[in-house]
Amino acid sequence: MQILKEEVRQRILQAAREEFLEKGFQESSMRRIAQNAGITPGNIYAYFPGKEALFERLVDPAVADIRRLLETPADGGSSLEHLADRVAGSFLAHQIPFRLLTERADGSRRN
Repeated sequence: MQILKEEVRQRILQAAREEFLEKGFQESSMRRIAQNAGITPGNIYAYFPGKEALFERLVDPAVADIRRLLETPADGGSSLEHLADRVAGSFLAHQIPFRLLTERADGSRRN
C-alpha cells in the first residue's frame, strides 16, 4: 500500500489550479497535471480518482462558504452592509476557486 504524502497532494493541487485556469476544465489533462506536479500519470490517481474530483477539491471551499452565507438566517441585527462585507470577504478569500467556477467550469458538474 502506498503512503500518500501531503507535499505531493499540494503539488498536484497547485498544478491542477494552474492547468484549470489556463485550459479550463474541459481541455485540462490529468497527464499534464501529473507532469507539472512532478509525478507519474498513474500516481495522480492514488490521490484523486479523476479530473472531476480534483476540480471539486479546488472549488469546494468557495461553494461551501457561499452555502453558509445563504443558509445563515437574516436576523434583525444583520444589515445589508454586513452581508455585503461577508460576501466580499468570501470572494477575496476564494478568488481562484470563484474564477474557476465562473470562467473555467465548462464540462464539469459545476457548469
